[in-house]
Amino acid sequence: MSIRFLIYSINSLLIIWFIFYQNKDYRSSLKWIFLFLLFPIISFLFYYFLGMGIKVDKKKYQNVEERINKVVDSFTPYHNFRCLDTSLAQYLEVNKILGASKMTYYNDIYYFTDGNDYYQKLLSDINNAKRSINIEMYIFRDDEFGNTLLDLLLNKAKQEVKVKILYDPNGNITNKRRWLKKYSHPNIQIVKTFSFYYRIRNFNYRNHKKIIVIDGEYAYLGGFNFGLEYASNEEKVEPFRDTQIKIYGEGVVEIQRQFYIDFYYAYSLSFPLVNLDIDKEDFQCKITHKLLPLQIISSSYSIRENIKRSRIKMLNLAKKEVYIQSPYFILDPLMNETLKLLLFSKVKVNIMIPLKYDQKIPFCATLANVRELYNLGARIYLYDGFIHSKVLIVDELYLVVGSSNFDIRSFSLNLEADALIYSKNEVYRYKNIFMTDVINSLEYSPIIEEKMFSSFKFGKRIFRLISSIM
Repeated sequence: MSIRFLIYSINSLLIIWFIFYQNKDYRSSLKWIFLFLLFPIISFLFYYFLGMGIKVDKKKYQNVEERINKVVDSFTPYHNFRCLDTSLAQYLEVNKILGASKMTYYNDIYYFTDGNDYYQKLLSDINNAKRSINIEMYIFRDDEFGNTLLDLLLNKAKQEVKVKILYDPNGNITNKRRWLKKYSHPNIQIVKTFSFYYRIRNFNYRNHKKIIVIDGEYAYLGGFNFGLEYASNEEKVEPFRDTQIKIYGEGVVEIQRQFYIDFYYAYSLSFPLVNLDIDKEDFQCKITHKLLPLQIISSSYSIRENIKRSRIKMLNLAKKEVYIQSPYFILDPLMNETLKLLLFSKVKVNIMIPLKYDQKIPFCATLANVRELYNLGARIYLYDGFIHSKVLIVDELYLVVGSSNFDIRSFSLNLEADALIYSKNEVYRYKNIFMTDVINSLEYSPIIEEKMFSSFKFGKRIFRLISSIM
């Protein structure tokens, strides 16, 4: 038996296994099969790490989720509000199936769009913490700001404040190997999203959430990571523009709940999970009498692509206008068709992407996607800097702020967390922010693209082709 015959025999069996046991979209399946035929055996290694799907201990995750929900449900208030808007009521029913939190009603929010202002306020709030600081962060740079923050957290731990940190190891792969070692303390628990085996197997997946909860009284959620570049200290992406919200009120409870589920599942991969260190006081949220309904929707190991489906349902409710801000705009066929149908229905679609980019390949695909929608009537704005904001506005009622980019990776691969806000006042507040960003933007046209990005023609075609196989 020749080696070539053996290789092709094994490859044929693997293709049969792929067809019958891997539940992939047919477009993605055809592209993978093409690669399997073109590069026998080797392409299956790429598939195992990049395309097979996230690997989790489902039984352990469900156990953690059930234990935490049982504890937290006993702390949370119940409201018997009735939704009179039939479209909204239907949307809320869909979100319930998609695993969004229950609706919270009494909340207030504050927006941060500048990294320096956000970091200054965050450090002040951490310095004033009395009981607990919970952080779930995608990128935690080993730089001047990251070390300043960690020094402050260590100081708070010495003051008997409990600190829990969950970070993504792949998002921090450039940090020194033992960068967190000097911050060891009995009151500090630092956990990686994935332990060693799961990290290798899930190399293509990220915990992309950016959550901070302090004393259970208020929470930060949005797009800012921890690092100097997010405060416009890196020329390549300067000025850096993002959106983070600070939430007061009942919504904090739901953010805290999701943090504990993520944290203790990751903890259980490396340590035996005997007790849950959850203090009832950390669910006594700061009382506000402002009526501002919001939900938290978070992708998890038990529910995948729920944020994408929630956004599609929300977009289908649009009658007048849609506003989108995202640094990456890479659509799967379903989301692409949804936006096209809005344009066919004479709904105004406004999309803001960066003029400066941090990664050339995703930006190539972004340009290809926006040009197709521009040709159908969408207005595209190129922010003069790097806009990292992840925001969606639909008509006069729906506002989404969170960590989810408008791309395949956020919708299908990453763990994300968004706030769904139902308020005309908040829509108007953020529209004003959006229009200020428009003043600092260049309106897209094919002429502008040819002039500024003429070298991207080949890249646009290639990356858009391979994006759906990830």
